[in-house]
Amino acid sequence: MLPMVNTRQGIRSGSDPGIGRTLLGSLGLHLLIIFFFAGSLLPRFEEERRPVYYVDLANLPVKAPRAGRPDAPPIKPATPVKPAPLPAKAPPPPVKTRTEPVKVSPPAAKTTPPAKATAPAARTTKADDSPSSAIDDMRRKKEIADLKATLAALADDRRARAPDDAPVGMPDGRGSESGVSYDAWVQSAYKQAWTLSRYQVGRLDLEAKVRVTFDAEGNLRDYKIDAESGDARFDDSVKSAILQIKKLPTAPGERLELEVVFNLKDLLKD
Repeated sequence: MLPMVNTRQGIRSGSDPGIGRTLLGSLGLHLLIIFFFAGSLLPRFEEERRPVYYVDLANLPVKAPRAGRPDAPPIKPATPVKPAPLPAKAPPPPVKTRTEPVKVSPPAAKTTPPAKATAPAARTTKADDSPSSAIDDMRRKKEIADLKATLAALADDRRARAPDDAPVGMPDGRGSESGVSYDAWVQSAYKQAWTLSRYQVGRLDLEAKVRVTFDAEGNLRDYKIDAESGDARFDDSVKSAILQIKKLPTAPGERLELEVVFNLKDLLKD
């Protein structure tokens, strides 16, 4: 009788390699899903950028600006309309009186004392027809015309200010002075002094941070680039703009240290 042959002896024992690859792929997919949702749920910590205001440089910087708009045009005091000088009052002409000669009648036969002839009353002109009354009337008309001109000028000035009711100041101003902050004024002044073409740089995401120092009189004392942009031409243009503003239009009264951000995208606006 033939012995029974075990047909399973030729089969190798071990795990299937396809199962391992499937497990690794599933694990990697789950890790990607976890990272995706974790990145969307966790708060993103981004550097806070200060708002950039358009500042009318005619508005002088002050230490405590009031609430208002930095781009509001400065309000000029209305010039009062001076009335024209009135003509000098001429003295009224003298009233001429005409007297008639006294006629003496020849003496009568009887000797009687001659009757005294009375002179007629002097003729005077009416007050309404005198030259002084006409001059007073002209003066009143002139005063009324000057008053109308003054009221018209005030109305025009009020209409000119109507589109811009907000006073000169800052949106976050808490002071009482009419003007803009030194930070906003310096930032806008550097933007106007900065000159560089977009074709002179390799990319547009350039930014440099500079710390400038002014003394109590407003003179530029020092500047330091805290963070360079990495582009030599852009950094040179930043230095050139800083050196053009060597004195502030108003004295801050104390040492002033400001951090100015030169962002290429903001500089190329307008």
